[in-house]
Parts: sequence; structure tokens; C-alpha cells
Amino acid sequence: MPFVPQMRVFLSSTAYDLGMVRGQLGAFISGLGHQVVMSEYSGVLYDPKVHTHKACVQELATCDAVVMIIGSRWGSVAKPEFIDEIATEGKLDDSTGVLTDALEKGNVSVTQLEALTAFNRGIPMFVFVERSVRAEARFFEVNQELANAGNLRLPTMGDPRVAKYIFDFLRYVEARTSGNAVTEFDSIEGIQRHLKHQWSAWLQRLLNEVREAQTQQSVVDAIAEKLEDLRVAMVSTMPDADARRVASAVLEFRILCDVVLTLDDSGRFLFAEDPPDFGALLDQLGVISVDPFDTPRGPAGGRTVVVFRDKVIELRIPPGRFSRLPVDWEAFRNMSVAERRVVVETLRNDRRAIGAMSRVRTIDEELAERLFAGGAIRQDEFERFMERADDVRGGVRVARP
Repeated sequence: MPFVPQMRVFLSSTAYDLGMVRGQLGAFISGLGHQVVMSEYSGVLYDPKVHTHKACVQELATCDAVVMIIGSRWGSVAKPEFIDEIATEGKLDDSTGVLTDALEKGNVSVTQLEALTAFNRGIPMFVFVERSVRAEARFFEVNQELANAGNLRLPTMGDPRVAKYIFDFLRYVEARTSGNAVTEFDSIEGIQRHLKHQWSAWLQRLLNEVREAQTQQSVVDAIAEKLEDLRVAMVSTMPDADARRVASAVLEFRILCDVVLTLDDSGRFLFAEDPPDFGALLDQLGVISVDPFDTPRGPAGGRTVVVFRDKVIELRIPPGRFSRLPVDWEAFRNMSVAERRVVVETLRNDRRAIGAMSRVRTIDEELAERLFAGGAIRQDEFERFMERADDVRGGVRVARP
């Protein structure tokens, strides 16, 4: 079998009447070299500190793809508090209004909760529905009056009131502006064939995106090299040696000073007689972790997230650039206090220089959840941040002091 990058695939279904399909499909996905996350394989960590519904959602957040199978059963109802969490996120893409109605009435199953979590987090969804269920959904739509009067009987679905929850959810998925593909199936082999074709095409698309990102990074590197040449040429034209040294330091340490002032606007470490090394500096500032945060623009558009105990700050620089700051800091702290002060004050006086490569933005709940799911912050830190991040100033969510 050719090499296939391993994915972590969450397998979800509406009820245990699909147990055989789940088992066969899980074995098939595992046979392709991917990791399958499903309760039957003990793939879901049921953390004793949280409800099982929450545990499923947390586990799903760590996955690369979700395969959902919809059959003739609705499944168990999700806990109201988790339904409320989904309802307040405000990114449901519900043009039909049927999902909003279901959320308000609490008519959401655990499987649907898992699907909504995947949609909100941008995790690719592969949705399959039994052919008989899809046929009865169409029959239900054209006989709404009979259904509402309680006079409609559905051979496969049983209770039409429960069937409506499934049909409404199918309608919601198909009406979404993205991730709205729903594939009918009448055999496990049909699902397997479809996943093979879809994942092969998906891999090709991802490889093409990597090539495009590498090309963009090459362009960025070429521009950076030209800018460095321009910097050297500009500094070399200055007649005074001290001026040349200061000008060179301003250009060299602009990003470093920007980051340090972003993390601590007092700038006390920039002017200290004996500054600590960069690792100790972060510790003294109360930094818990420094983590990369990918953006749709690829490597050149990455962000660096700095996590404190009471807030999260996004730096608008790629993680690779942040990793070079300890070297810059060593060179900067070896300068005299007077020289460092001139550099920082020069940058502060030029607003275009300072704040250009990084900016303070306390991250909203979405990113906090992603950091928690990725292990960057602990449960207690996540809960503390969510409690504090409820004030909004100028459309940007900020943390309380």
C-alpha cells in the first residue's frame, strides 16, 4: 500500500442500530493507516471530571476529519448546557432557521452536537445518510400537513415527530454555504468507495496547497533579502559611526522591541542594568506557553500566541521568527543601557516602526478553545480565561484586569 499521511478520524453515528456499519467502517479506515476515534475502540477519553457529552466534543476537537453516519434513529438528547454553548457561538450558518428552532427547543442529539462542533471548528465533515432515510425525508417534505396532523406513517423512521428532527438536520446541513455534502448509501462498500475517492482528491488538494505556500514563502524570503540589502546600503551612507551603529540597531531590534513592549508595555527589562536571558524574561512576565497558531494564509501568515494566566496575546509574527528572538535578545542586552534606551525611544517615536509586526489582541473564545483542545492551556486556565473574557471594547474582546 502506498504511503498515506495518518489522519485522526472521528466516527459518529445517530444510534447503535448502525453498530455493524460503524464496526466495519472503523476497520476499513484503520486499514487505510488512519487512527479511528470511536467509543467502541476506547478512542474517546471519558474524563471523570466532565460529562460524557463534553468528553465526546473535546475528543472530536483533536481530530482531522469527521465521518458521520445518519440512520433511522435519532439517538440520545444532548445535555441542555452543551446545546446552549453551541447556540451562543453564533457561527451556525443556519439559513433555513430549522437548526435555530431545534436549539431553542433543546431538540439536539449528541451526534448532532458533535457535527455542529466540527462545523464550528472547521473540521472537514463527510456525512452519509441511509438511502431509505433520504427517501422518507423527501416523502415527509411533500406531506407536511399529514405529518403535522399526526396522520403520516413512515415505515423506516417510525415516530414522525422524532423523524422530523433528523430530516430537519439533513435540511440544515444541505443548506449550509460550505461543508454541505450529504452522500446516500445502501451498503458499507458504497461508503468505502466514496471515502477512498474523496480522501485521495483531498490529499492531492493539500499537496497542491503546500506547494503554493512554499512558493509564497520563497517570494517573502526574496523580499526580505532585498530589504536587508537596502538596510545595509542606507546605514552605510551615514557619516557618523555612532549614528550608523544606532541606526543599525534600530533596524535589527525593531521586532524584538516590539514584542517585548507588547508583552510588557513598561519596558523595564529593555533598560535594566543586567537583563535576564530570554527564557527567564518570559518567566518573569508570567508567560505560561508560547504556541504557533496557523492561519489560512499558510507559513508566511502564521501567528504566535503567548499564553498568560489571565489573558492570551496574539503576536502578528510567524512562530519561526519568534524562535529567533532569544538570539536577538542576547545581542540587544549586551549593548549599554544608554544605547538600548536610544534604540527603544527611537522606535517609540516612530509609530510606523513599532507595532507593525505585532499587535495586542486578547483572543476570543474560539481560539481559547483551540488552545485548550491542542493542550496549550489546562482546563483550569481555560475556564479562568473564559470567565474573564466577557468584556468587549471597540469590537475586540479583551480580558478583565
